[in-house]
Amino acid sequence: MNRVLFNDNAKQLVEEYRMFSLAIQLSRMKNIIRSNQRQYLKIDPDGTPTDKRDRLELILYHGAIIYEATETILKNSSTLKNLQAWKSKLAGIKKMKQDFERGFTHKYLQLIRHKLVFHYDQLPLNEMLSITKIARNTEFASAVSEKEIDLAYTFADELILNYLISKLDTGKNDKEKWEFFLIELLERSGQLTKLIDALMLDILAEYTVVVEE
Repeated sequence: MNRVLFNDNAKQLVEEYRMFSLAIQLSRMKNIIRSNQRQYLKIDPDGTPTDKRDRLELILYHGAIIYEATETILKNSSTLKNLQAWKSKLAGIKKMKQDFERGFTHKYLQLIRHKLVFHYDQLPLNEMLSITKIARNTEFASAVSEKEIDLAYTFADELILNYLISKLDTGKNDKEKWEFFLIELLERSGQLTKLIDALMLDILAEYTVVVEE
Protein backbone atom coordinates (compact mmCIF):
# COMPACT_ATOMS: atom_id res chain seq x y z
CA MET A 1 0.00 0.00 0.00
CA ASN A 2 1.22 3.51 -0.85
CA ARG A 3 0.33 6.54 1.24
CA VAL A 4 0.66 10.23 0.31
CA LEU A 5 1.73 12.30 3.32
CA PHE A 6 2.13 16.05 3.76
CA ASN A 7 5.73 17.22 3.96
CA ASP A 8 7.21 20.29 5.67
CA ASN A 9 5.88 22.60 2.93
CA ALA A 10 2.26 21.83 3.85
CA LYS A 11 1.94 25.05 5.85
CA GLN A 12 2.59 27.02 2.68
CA LEU A 13 -0.19 25.10 0.91
CA VAL A 14 -2.70 26.06 3.61
CA GLU A 15 -1.60 29.65 3.24
CA GLU A 16 -2.26 29.42 -0.50
CA TYR A 17 -5.89 28.90 0.45
CA ARG A 18 -7.53 29.11 -2.96
CA MET A 19 -5.48 26.33 -4.50
CA PHE A 20 -5.70 24.16 -1.39
CA SER A 21 -9.49 24.51 -1.10
CA LEU A 22 -9.79 23.64 -4.78
CA ALA A 23 -7.65 20.55 -4.16
CA ILE A 24 -10.10 19.48 -1.43
CA GLN A 25 -13.06 20.02 -3.78
CA LEU A 26 -11.44 17.95 -6.52
CA SER A 27 -10.51 15.25 -4.00
CA ARG A 28 -14.12 14.90 -2.88
CA MET A 29 -15.41 14.79 -6.43
CA LYS A 30 -12.87 12.16 -7.47
CA ASN A 31 -13.78 10.00 -4.47
CA ILE A 32 -17.50 10.25 -5.25
CA ILE A 33 -17.02 9.52 -8.95
CA ARG A 34 -14.91 6.44 -8.24
CA SER A 35 -17.37 5.23 -5.60
CA ASN A 36 -20.20 5.59 -8.10
CA GLN A 37 -18.21 3.72 -10.75
CA ARG A 38 -17.60 0.80 -8.39
CA GLN A 39 -21.23 0.66 -7.27
CA TYR A 40 -22.41 0.78 -10.89
CA LEU A 41 -20.40 -2.33 -11.75
CA LYS A 42 -21.87 -4.21 -8.77
CA ILE A 43 -25.53 -3.69 -9.71
CA ASP A 44 -27.06 -6.21 -12.10
CA PRO A 45 -28.95 -4.26 -14.82
CA ASP A 46 -31.21 -7.28 -15.26
CA GLY A 47 -31.61 -7.92 -11.54
CA THR A 48 -34.50 -7.34 -9.18
CA PRO A 49 -36.78 -4.28 -9.39
CA THR A 50 -34.82 -2.88 -6.44
CA ASP A 51 -31.55 -3.36 -8.36
CA LYS A 52 -32.98 -1.52 -11.35
CA ARG A 53 -34.19 1.38 -9.19
CA ASP A 54 -30.86 1.64 -7.41
CA ARG A 55 -29.05 1.61 -10.74
CA LEU A 56 -31.22 4.39 -12.16
CA GLU A 57 -30.76 6.59 -9.08
CA LEU A 58 -27.00 5.99 -9.20
CA ILE A 59 -26.81 6.87 -12.90
CA LEU A 60 -28.74 10.11 -12.41
CA TYR A 61 -26.67 11.09 -9.38
CA HIS A 62 -23.47 10.25 -11.26
CA GLY A 63 -24.53 12.46 -14.17
CA ALA A 64 -25.15 15.36 -11.79
CA ILE A 65 -21.74 14.91 -10.15
CA ILE A 66 -19.98 14.79 -13.53
CA TYR A 67 -21.64 18.08 -14.45
CA GLU A 68 -20.74 19.61 -11.08
CA ALA A 69 -17.10 18.50 -11.28
CA THR A 70 -16.72 19.73 -14.87
CA GLU A 71 -18.20 23.10 -13.95
CA THR A 72 -15.87 23.41 -10.94
CA ILE A 73 -12.77 22.72 -13.03
CA LEU A 74 -13.74 25.16 -15.79
CA LYS A 75 -14.74 27.89 -13.32
CA ASN A 76 -11.30 27.64 -11.73
CA SER A 77 -9.33 27.64 -14.97
CA SER A 78 -7.56 30.87 -14.01
CA THR A 79 -6.21 29.13 -10.89
CA LEU A 80 -5.28 25.89 -12.65
CA LYS A 81 -3.97 27.14 -15.98
CA ASN A 82 -0.35 27.49 -14.84
CA LEU A 83 -0.12 23.85 -13.76
CA GLN A 84 1.92 21.61 -16.04
CA ALA A 85 -0.89 19.04 -15.99
CA TRP A 86 -3.33 21.66 -17.27
CA LYS A 87 -1.00 22.65 -20.10
CA SER A 88 -0.33 19.04 -21.09
CA LYS A 89 -4.04 18.26 -21.26
CA LEU A 90 -5.15 21.55 -22.79
CA ALA A 91 -6.54 19.98 -25.97
CA GLY A 92 -8.77 17.66 -23.94
CA ILE A 93 -9.83 20.52 -21.64
CA LYS A 94 -10.86 22.61 -24.65
CA LYS A 95 -13.05 19.72 -25.86
CA MET A 96 -14.50 19.39 -22.37
CA LYS A 97 -15.33 23.11 -22.37
CA GLN A 98 -17.06 22.84 -25.75
CA ASP A 99 -19.02 19.84 -24.51
CA PHE A 100 -19.98 21.73 -21.35
CA GLU A 101 -21.21 24.72 -23.34
CA ARG A 102 -22.90 23.03 -26.31
CA GLY A 103 -22.59 19.23 -26.24
CA PHE A 104 -23.72 16.21 -24.25
CA THR A 105 -22.86 17.69 -20.85
CA HIS A 106 -24.77 20.88 -21.64
CA LYS A 107 -27.83 19.19 -23.10
CA TYR A 108 -28.26 16.25 -20.75
CA LEU A 109 -26.08 16.39 -17.65
CA GLN A 110 -27.10 19.99 -16.98
CA LEU A 111 -30.74 18.88 -17.24
CA ILE A 112 -30.10 16.11 -14.72
CA ARG A 113 -28.15 18.40 -12.38
CA HIS A 114 -30.64 21.26 -12.45
CA LYS A 115 -34.00 19.50 -12.77
CA LEU A 116 -33.87 15.80 -11.92
CA VAL A 117 -31.46 15.27 -9.03
CA PHE A 118 -30.51 18.28 -6.92
CA HIS A 119 -33.76 20.20 -7.45
CA TYR A 120 -37.38 19.07 -7.40
CA ASP A 121 -39.13 22.04 -8.94
CA GLN A 122 -42.75 21.88 -10.02
CA LEU A 123 -42.19 23.17 -13.57
CA PRO A 124 -40.25 20.18 -14.96
CA LEU A 125 -42.67 17.83 -13.21
CA ASN A 126 -45.57 19.51 -14.99
CA GLU A 127 -43.75 19.06 -18.30
CA MET A 128 -43.11 15.39 -17.53
CA LEU A 129 -46.75 14.79 -16.66
CA SER A 130 -47.94 16.56 -19.81
CA ILE A 131 -46.23 13.93 -22.00
CA THR A 132 -47.22 10.96 -19.83
CA LYS A 133 -50.22 8.73 -20.38
CA ILE A 134 -51.55 7.19 -17.19
CA ALA A 135 -53.64 4.13 -17.95
CA ARG A 136 -55.85 2.25 -15.55
CA ASN A 137 -53.83 -0.05 -13.24
CA THR A 138 -50.60 1.86 -13.88
CA GLU A 139 -48.33 1.09 -10.94
CA PHE A 140 -47.62 4.01 -8.61
CA ALA A 141 -45.65 2.16 -5.94
CA SER A 142 -44.55 -1.34 -4.96
CA ALA A 143 -42.88 -3.07 -2.02
CA VAL A 144 -40.85 -6.23 -1.49
CA SER A 145 -42.37 -6.69 1.96
CA GLU A 146 -45.24 -5.41 4.10
CA LYS A 147 -42.97 -2.87 5.80
CA GLU A 148 -43.60 0.75 4.86
CA ILE A 149 -39.87 1.39 4.61
CA ASP A 150 -39.70 -1.04 1.65
CA LEU A 151 -42.31 0.89 -0.31
CA ALA A 152 -40.79 2.32 -3.50
CA TYR A 153 -42.58 4.90 -5.63
CA THR A 154 -41.94 3.34 -9.00
CA PHE A 155 -44.09 5.77 -10.99
CA ALA A 156 -41.82 8.70 -10.06
CA ASP A 157 -38.75 6.85 -11.33
CA GLU A 158 -40.46 5.85 -14.57
CA LEU A 159 -41.60 9.44 -15.04
CA ILE A 160 -38.07 10.80 -14.75
CA LEU A 161 -36.53 8.07 -16.91
CA ASN A 162 -39.08 8.56 -19.70
CA TYR A 163 -38.61 12.33 -19.53
CA LEU A 164 -34.83 12.04 -19.88
CA ILE A 165 -35.10 9.58 -22.77
CA SER A 166 -37.55 11.92 -24.52
CA LYS A 167 -34.82 14.59 -24.48
CA LEU A 168 -32.16 12.35 -26.05
CA ASP A 169 -31.81 13.02 -29.77
CA THR A 170 -29.60 10.06 -30.73
CA GLY A 171 -31.02 6.57 -31.35
CA LYS A 172 -33.95 5.05 -33.20
CA ASN A 173 -35.78 3.85 -30.10
CA ASP A 174 -35.72 4.19 -26.30
CA LYS A 175 -33.30 1.28 -25.87
CA GLU A 176 -30.76 2.77 -28.30
CA LYS A 177 -31.15 6.23 -26.76
CA TRP A 178 -30.51 4.90 -23.26
CA GLU A 179 -27.48 2.87 -24.39
CA PHE A 180 -26.08 5.98 -26.09
CA PHE A 181 -26.57 7.96 -22.90
CA LEU A 182 -24.77 5.39 -20.73
CA ILE A 183 -21.81 5.10 -23.12
CA GLU A 184 -21.39 8.87 -23.30
CA LEU A 185 -21.77 9.28 -19.52
CA LEU A 186 -19.19 6.62 -18.67
CA GLU A 187 -16.76 8.01 -21.26
CA ARG A 188 -16.88 11.45 -19.63
CA SER A 189 -16.61 9.87 -16.21
CA GLY A 190 -13.35 8.15 -17.15
CA GLN A 191 -11.91 11.24 -18.80
CA LEU A 192 -12.75 13.38 -15.79
CA THR A 193 -11.15 11.07 -13.23
CA LYS A 194 -7.91 11.02 -15.26
CA LEU A 195 -7.90 14.82 -15.48
CA ILE A 196 -8.58 15.26 -11.76
CA ASP A 197 -5.81 12.80 -10.89
CA ALA A 198 -3.33 14.66 -13.08
CA LEU A 199 -4.28 18.03 -11.61
CA MET A 200 -4.17 16.73 -8.05
CA LEU A 201 -0.72 15.18 -8.46
CA ASP A 202 0.52 18.47 -9.89
CA ILE A 203 -1.05 20.57 -7.12
CA LEU A 204 0.29 18.39 -4.32
CA ALA A 205 3.69 17.50 -5.78
CA GLU A 206 5.43 20.29 -3.87
CA TYR A 207 3.69 19.61 -0.58
CA THR A 208 3.53 15.81 -0.22
CA VAL A 209 5.71 12.74 -0.26
CA VAL A 210 4.76 9.18 -1.28
CA VAL A 211 5.56 6.57 1.36
CA GLU A 212 5.55 2.85 0.47
CA GLU A 213 4.47 0.51 3.27
